[in-house]
Amino acid sequence: MARAVAGRPLYWTCAYLVDGLLIDTGCERTAGELVAALDGSDVTQVVNTHHHEDHVGGNTAIAARFGVRAQIHPLGIERSRQPDAHLPLYRRVVWGRPVSYDPQPLGDQIATDRYAFRVLHAPGHSTDQVVLWEEREGWLFSADLYLGERVKYLRRDERLDDSLESLRRVAALPVGRLFCGLGAVIDDGGRALRAKLSYWEEVCRRVAALHAAGRSAVGIRRALLGAEGFMHWVSAGDFAKQYLVDQALSINAGGSPGGAPGHPERAAT
Repeated sequence: MARAVAGRPLYWTCAYLVDGLLIDTGCERTAGELVAALDGSDVTQVVNTHHHEDHVGGNTAIAARFGVRAQIHPLGIERSRQPDAHLPLYRRVVWGRPVSYDPQPLGDQIATDRYAFRVLHAPGHSTDQVVLWEEREGWLFSADLYLGERVKYLRRDERLDDSLESLRRVAALPVGRLFCGLGAVIDDGGRALRAKLSYWEEVCRRVAALHAAGRSAVGIRRALLGAEGFMHWVSAGDFAKQYLVDQALSINAGGSPGGAPGHPERAAT
């Protein structure tokens, strides 16, 4: 699903329907189309993998049509009830304003008639993110834990240390088919997860080496990842390659990357 401008989609998000279980509901901009696409389907449960507006935007419409209240990790309940009133402009344009919603708390397991999913807390992209693991089938619904193997940007509020720990735990599972938050279906999901983990670990190692050689944070980013690109400018700095470098530096120093990094184009020191 995506909002289209002049017939071109701005950014994809997705929902998966598995044996009556709807995993995520997309953005508010496409809620009506999602309900129409599900016409005639049997939706008996809804899970939000996390509280971001491109994953929960159809909750109200789905509840009205199917009478099903979405579930979310307990850490996402208040964020769903009181969504960010100061959402960055690009997110409002692409996905729409977040709508207040009162979800149910999600437990450690969720079952359908045919499948049993383990709910695995996988923070980093957000504090409340979960992935769903169907062990018998080897399926992993990865939310935004996996969106590609060589991700060079972080969002301002993401935490690299938590993401690395989540990737290590989930990549250790015997994952077969992976269903990612952008709609890609990858048959060798375990390999894809390990490749992303390996790439970020290599970035951390190279950041440490360049820092030891006396490079500034901005110089390291330019050497490893290049100039800030389209994602940085269109998001007004909410996404940046510099955040990946800054948080890798903090991890290598034994600190916590919890604070928002400085401006990506700050002067080198």
